[in-house]
Amino acid sequence: MKTNYHTHTNYSDGVTAVEEMVNCAIGNDYDIIGISDHSPVFFPSAWNMKYEKLQNYLSDLEQAKASTQGKITVLKGMEVDFFPNLNNIEYFKSFGLDYTIGSVHYLTQFPNGKAFNVDKSKDEFVQGLEQIFNGDIKKLATTYYNFVIEMVKNDPPDIIAHLTLIEKFNKSLKVIDTEAQWYRQLVFDTLEVISQSDCILEINARSWYKGLLDEFVPPLWAVKYAHDLNIPITINGDIHQPQEYGMFWEDAINFVKAANYSQLTIILDRQNRQTVKI
Repeated sequence: MKTNYHTHTNYSDGVTAVEEMVNCAIGNDYDIIGISDHSPVFFPSAWNMKYEKLQNYLSDLEQAKASTQGKITVLKGMEVDFFPNLNNIEYFKSFGLDYTIGSVHYLTQFPNGKAFNVDKSKDEFVQGLEQIFNGDIKKLATTYYNFVIEMVKNDPPDIIAHLTLIEKFNKSLKVIDTEAQWYRQLVFDTLEVISQSDCILEINARSWYKGLLDEFVPPLWAVKYAHDLNIPITINGDIHQPQEYGMFWEDAINFVKAANYSQLTIILDRQNRQTVKI
């Protein structure tokens, strides 16, 4: 089975319409394609879906499901931003989604009130590190992984997106010593909490095929630990444009095999999951 549950369209920060993204998945021999645009948020954001577009989004996904039966399985998903004490993921589940992807992008606010997004750019990451965390990368990382843990415990998604997202710009910035014991322990502690949940861990290919990192997210040492904890995984491309469908699958399969995984978990709908051998 060739699947991708992390796909963005022009409803959020993707570049094409739902129909085109689904047709491109068919052309790249995918069996299941889940569309998962960024959920609306309660503050200005250029890359999140607007609340007024939500019903159109859901309608387009239903239409894509109906029009492609027998060619591909289309699933109705959403990448939902986690915020402490908000139950944001649970709220969007109520819209009849087949699955949710949970993400921590926003940690807190800058002094001017703007939301700090660890995923937006190198410049914003450095500004947040300096202005909010006083240059203390350990404090930033601890905050990030504590948010992930809180999400898993209190507002769990079906899939956990790009677990080590704060490493996205680290190849060039080199602000995180990813071999440091304190850092790896944060990741290990987070994985141990995930192992007690029903969440699926995403192996995210985007930073790898965009050249931002030299391996997938999470990195191999973390995925090996996830295997030892029997955490189910899925491979996602975090696709934003059609040509990205063909940029990662075989390499990602080899990556998870190197982490000792022999099977992937696939979502068929809200109630049904199964494992497939690789």
